[in-house]
Amino acid sequence: MKTKNLNKFLFLTFLFGCSIKELDISDHDVASSLHETCFKTTAEMDIFRKKSSKYELLSPKAQWCRDDIFMESCKKAFKISTGGELKITKIANKSYGSSGHCWMIYAKAKSYQDIEFEIPSCFIDQNTDLWVQPRFPSKKDSQRLQINTDFLEEAQCSF
Repeated sequence: MKTKNLNKFLFLTFLFGCSIKELDISDHDVASSLHETCFKTTAEMDIFRKKSSKYELLSPKAQWCRDDIFMESCKKAFKISTGGELKITKIANKSYGSSGHCWMIYAKAKSYQDIEFEIPSCFIDQNTDLWVQPRFPSKKDSQRLQINTDFLEEAQCSF
C-alpha cells in the first residue's frame, strides 16, 4: 500500500514539474523598468489571432505564429501602422517544466485598447527574433528587462 501511494506521489510530482505555468511578475523589480512603458512602432506590425483566442504580434523579420509556422490556425486580426503606439500591460515568467522558463510580455495598441497581445519574447515557443533582454529568466541574473529591437522606440504614453 505504501509503495502504491509513493508511486502516485512521484507520478503527480513528475506531472506538476512538467506543467506549463505562467506567473505575473509585472510588479517585481526585474520588470519595473518595462511595465506600463509605451513604444512607437518603426514599421507596420501585424497582430494575429490564434485558435485559443489569444493574440500575437508578429515580428516583421519572422512572419509566423508560435506553434503554427504554416499559419493554418493563426489568422490576421489587425494591423498597427508605422508610428502606432503600444503599451506594455503585463509581464510574466512562464515555466515550461523541464524545458525551462521564458518571458511572456503582453501589450495593447492605442488603436485597439480592448485587445491584449503577446510581443516576441519567449525563446521556447516563439520565433527567433525576440525583442526582450535578457532572453530568459535566470535566478543568478537580476538584470531588469528591456526591449531591444529596431521595431519599437520608447515613447511618451498617451493612453
